[in-house]
Amino acid sequence: MDEIDPQSLRRAFGSFMTGVTVVTTRAADGQYVGFTANSFASVSLDPPLLLVCPGRHLTSFDVFSTVEQFAVSVLAEGQEGVSNVFAKAGDDRFARVPWHLDQQGSPLIDGACAAFSCRTCQRHVAGDHLILIGEVVSVENAGRRGLGYGSGGYFSLERERQSEVVGRPGQQGVAGAFVEHEGCLLIQRDAAGCRLPAIDVTDAIGPRSALKAYFRAIGMSLALGPVYSVYDHGSCNKRTTFFRARAQSAETAGLGRFEPIDTLRPDDMTDPAQTSMLRRFQAEYRNRDFGLYLGTHESGEIHLSSDIED
Repeated sequence: MDEIDPQSLRRAFGSFMTGVTVVTTRAADGQYVGFTANSFASVSLDPPLLLVCPGRHLTSFDVFSTVEQFAVSVLAEGQEGVSNVFAKAGDDRFARVPWHLDQQGSPLIDGACAAFSCRTCQRHVAGDHLILIGEVVSVENAGRRGLGYGSGGYFSLERERQSEVVGRPGQQGVAGAFVEHEGCLLIQRDAAGCRLPAIDVTDAIGPRSALKAYFRAIGMSLALGPVYSVYDHGSCNKRTTFFRARAQSAETAGLGRFEPIDTLRPDDMTDPAQTSMLRRFQAEYRNRDFGLYLGTHESGEIHLSSDIED
């Protein structure tokens, strides 16, 4: 059997969209520990069981491999910052997010859409992870929407719904994409400079649907990923929505050509907004730490994300 490339395997696993959780417990010395995980699943209703999979690379692995109780907080939309805190090594994580204790003494994250307090019932070593099965002894359900994760970044069902809205009545829509393939981006060039692929959107169809239909019509096979930027042009009543996408092959159907991401010059872009987006994309691509920009073509807010460390 051919050897599997670890990075290719990680990307393939990452294409499965999941929720985001923070797994927590109290160590024997009284210290609170936790990590961000998307390897979480319900196992049984009777008895009520769930599982999480802490990895050996975690500094808290030894704690979770012997702990008798733990908790799982399912993060809600807007809690990307909480996920980032527990996904990266650093100072006291619990000093940086709001939380409270469950009846067993395990921390629960404030604002989570659901939380489970568990008693450990089984442990199974599996490769470089531990399958930790817990019996649910209490549950909290706030009824909020959950935070999603897939293809190396967060997504929000509410924001995805908004990405199908053109904007205000009469507002012009534009939909575009950062189309990746093996470390390259699809770029269109002409005498004026270069640009990312983008199309006009009518009121009859939303940006995501319009872009998917366009690429399908020209015969280009790709997976359209999460929203990357949504910004308004106040002076011309226009809303632009850009997505991340991954091409299945190097074939561009004559739309342009794939060029190495790290050698692209943002200042060559014909649109100043695309210049800013490309500069941000290059930095985020190097760190695999993608964000979502919401605002205008001049100023806005970036909702940061991070690779989940489970």
